[in-house]
Amino acid sequence: MDCPETLHAPLLTGVNKPWEVILPEGRKLTVRGPSLFEPFGDRLDFYYLASGIILVMHADMEGNERATLRIGPGCLFNESPALAGFDAPDSPFLCQTDCTVYGFSHALLHDPAFVAARPELIINLMNGLGVKLLMHHTSLSNFVGVSAVARVSRFLCALALRRHSLAFDPGMTQEDLATLLGMHRATLVRALHELRRQGALLRFTKRRVEIGDMEILKRLAGTQGRA
Repeated sequence: MDCPETLHAPLLTGVNKPWEVILPEGRKLTVRGPSLFEPFGDRLDFYYLASGIILVMHADMEGNERATLRIGPGCLFNESPALAGFDAPDSPFLCQTDCTVYGFSHALLHDPAFVAARPELIINLMNGLGVKLLMHHTSLSNFVGVSAVARVSRFLCALALRRHSLAFDPGMTQEDLATLLGMHRATLVRALHELRRQGALLRFTKRRVEIGDMEILKRLAGTQGRA
C-alpha cells in the first residue's frame, strides 16, 4: 500500500524509553511496512515501538486520510484506548516502515500491583501522553502545510499575545520547541536564524525571548490582516 504525505506530521521519538526494562514481558512482533497495523491481542492493548515509524492516521467524514503524528522508536502507542477502555476507529495506525513492536495487555495499566511496583513507568506514560497532547494541539493550530519559519512565527506571536509582552520567559528550551512543533532541531535553528536576520526576533534562550518587530513576525507568520 502507498503511504500518505507525512512531511508536516510531527515526529515523536524516545519519549517512553524507560519501558524498555519490561520488554521481555511483552509479545514481540515484526510488521512489514507499509501496512496497516493490526492489533495482535485485544484491540485495547498497548504497544512499544522498538524500531521503525508508525503513523497515527485520521479519516474525515469524506474518507480522506492524513497522518497527524509520526511515532518513532522508544515510544508507546495505543495507550489512550488502553486507559480509557474504548478506541477511536477513525484513527488507525499505519506502519510506514518495517516495525518491531512489543505488545502489552491493557489490564496492566489498571493493575494496582503493577502501578505500585512500577511508578516510574506510569509517570513516564503520563509525561508521554502530555507531550502527544501538546503536539496534536500544535498540529491543529493551523501549523500543517506551512513553512518552518511560519510555524515558529505563529507560535511566537501566540506566546507574545498570551504574555502581553514582546520580552518574556518562554518556559521551554529550543529543543522543547522543536519537539512541540514536530521539526528537527536543525530546522528550528535555521528558522530562528531567519527570524533574526529579518529583525523579527532578537533573542531566544531558555529564560528569555525578545521580539524585535511584531509586525514583521506577523507577516512571516502569515497572520497579518486577519480578523
